Amino acid sequence: MEFLLWCNKEKNSNAWREVTYQDDLIDKWQVGMLDGSASRSQKRLSNETVNARVAEACYFLIWAADRGYRESFDALVSLRGSQNQKLRRRNNLGSVRVAALPPERSRLSLPTEKALSKWKTLLKIRHGEVMSLFAEFLIKTGVRISEGIGLRANDLPGKNFGEDKNSWRDDWVAAGEVPCTICMGIKGPKVFRGSQESVTPRQIYIPIELADRMDNYKREGRATLILRWITSGKSRIDRDRRKKIARTDQFWIGKRGRPLTAGWVRQAWSSVECGPWKWSPHRARHEFAVNTIVDYTQSLIDVAKIPEIPSAGWLHGLMAGQVQIILSPLLGHIDEKTTMIYLAAARERLLSRFVHPVLIWQKECDE
Repeated sequence: MEFLLWCNKEKNSNAWREVTYQDDLIDKWQVGMLDGSASRSQKRLSNETVNARVAEACYFLIWAADRGYRESFDALVSLRGSQNQKLRRRNNLGSVRVAALPPERSRLSLPTEKALSKWKTLLKIRHGEVMSLFAEFLIKTGVRISEGIGLRANDLPGKNFGEDKNSWRDDWVAAGEVPCTICMGIKGPKVFRGSQESVTPRQIYIPIELADRMDNYKREGRATLILRWITSGKSRIDRDRRKKIARTDQFWIGKRGRPLTAGWVRQAWSSVECGPWKWSPHRARHEFAVNTIVDYTQSLIDVAKIPEIPSAGWLHGLMAGQVQIILSPLLGHIDEKTTMIYLAAARERLLSRFVHPVLIWQKECDE
């Protein structure tokens, strides 16, 4: 659509029948999207967006030529990697489009501890205790928003039923976290079509202090919210209707006595300003990943008694192993691009604990 709109703007509605790859798609449209003149927002588009649009336009023009709607269209490509066809297929190498833009290096921008603390306070004031508790659950466990709202009441393990019924198992207390198996909202195959239950449940770990508050909410707050919503019905018919609706095993219940939804959560999060950072429920997953890497690396540095700033190579090698061993089971699938973003953000945060980043930069410049 964007390509056809550009054709109509530049020439006429039938201009797509005459455009060429290098002179039109690359030298005019791609350049225009990069400087903003060919985008409807008049802003520069990212390399990924430009590549996707140009590639889609090429598919369309090749299809149109095959159907006889225009003359032949050739997208310029070059071979990448070995000239041996077998080696190229085995190494996932082949032809690449000429003039395709390189991927931009992404940088993960996360709020400071002070900004995040302020945001949590404002969220609790504006949207209540449950939304605040749910936000902390996302931040401290790294679950996706679909997995968070999919948590069931029985997923959270109960406390001991021995002499002290108000305590967790001793090994959980010693570890400082409560294991919890989740199966709803996870990416991947489901048990049957239309179900949210995954065929591969995943285990997460909830800090014991947070698990205490979640257990208290489960036993008292959750039932109170549902009852309050039912009794607020204006008539008996309305109250009976609400009773049927309220029969849910979803863990998180909002102010209205209804289960939290992804849209509801995103709206609440975006209504609270968090400074210049793009803060969202999915960013909470990134916050958890970076904090996990940093805390674990810091503990290893303390054991090794390293007084100075570790070298970049040493840090990268240590943290890269942690991503695969520790984070992958907790977060699920992590692609290579996301791993590198986590490592860069974790390294910056870890270095700031040794010395201020400005001093690091100044030291490197002096050298």
